[in-house]
Amino acid sequence: MRTNLATTTAIRSLITPQADYRVNPALRRANPAPPPVHASKTLCLVGSSAKHATYEEVCAVIPTRENTYHEKTGNSVYKVVEYATPIDGLRDHVSDALGSDPVYETFALSKDGQQMYGRIAWDSGVMGAMIEVVFRSSYNGTICVEWGIGQGTFICANGMISADQIMKIKHTHNVIERFTESLTDSTYGVTERIEQARKRLDWVDGLREIPMSDDLFNAFVGVLQGRTVGTSQKAMLTPHRASAARKYWGACHAGQLHDDHGQRNLYSGYQALTGANHLSTPRNFLQDGAGVDFMVEAVEASGGSLTGIPAFSFDITEYDA
Repeated sequence: MRTNLATTTAIRSLITPQADYRVNPALRRANPAPPPVHASKTLCLVGSSAKHATYEEVCAVIPTRENTYHEKTGNSVYKVVEYATPIDGLRDHVSDALGSDPVYETFALSKDGQQMYGRIAWDSGVMGAMIEVVFRSSYNGTICVEWGIGQGTFICANGMISADQIMKIKHTHNVIERFTESLTDSTYGVTERIEQARKRLDWVDGLREIPMSDDLFNAFVGVLQGRTVGTSQKAMLTPHRASAARKYWGACHAGQLHDDHGQRNLYSGYQALTGANHLSTPRNFLQDGAGVDFMVEAVEASGGSLTGIPAFSFDITEYDA
């Protein structure tokens, strides 16, 4: 049986949200959150035929592929994992670790409903920042169960997932057990990922202590435009994003956008640059964000100087459970 968003209403009675898909029933059941109000907090669908969906619609999708088993061992070669399993498992574990329910959550489904993407966000305690978990999975074997936690995390429906560390669990034997173990892993689990996200939040908030004038910001933007990534010819900041960053900085300091981002400090510069990165293509989003972080850290370490900043290179290391 195939299904899509147009047919989910008729089958919601078969698979309903808040059915017991929890991987740890001992945890308090966290309450699902409403969708985000601002479009910038939704999933990026650029270049994809996927559509935004509600938690109810995601839980109502029926897989088209059945479990398959090894002829000799009987172990699962492919095991269906209901979308609600990673969603509810992550929501419950992160809510338990933070002691609060999420503030918003947003999902997307591929056209046939066989690929799912999601983000859930919690209040971080730092003004203007959230702790977010991003995740994705599939019913057709094209995407493993993957999740990560960070601040300012990103996910789009044509393959990009970004967080401090990605956990990847294949749809094979004991997938539910391995997913559960990934949540409590002493090195890469929920608790450690939240701690790393908090450290990053504290770092971003600490940028308020470094003064940044209009001239220094414009010089910083110019340096980013002139720098390339490693030995490539790709600029760290394109003219299009540089223009957007300057407009963001100007609007905030003119009281026309976000007052908290208009305080003439490195924090404001960082917000302008990361705001401009929303114009990055999904393929380049990780690299562009890492480049901005690298340069901001260098300016912070120098106390506001643009001299002596080393070259930037970009490599991705993915954890594969």
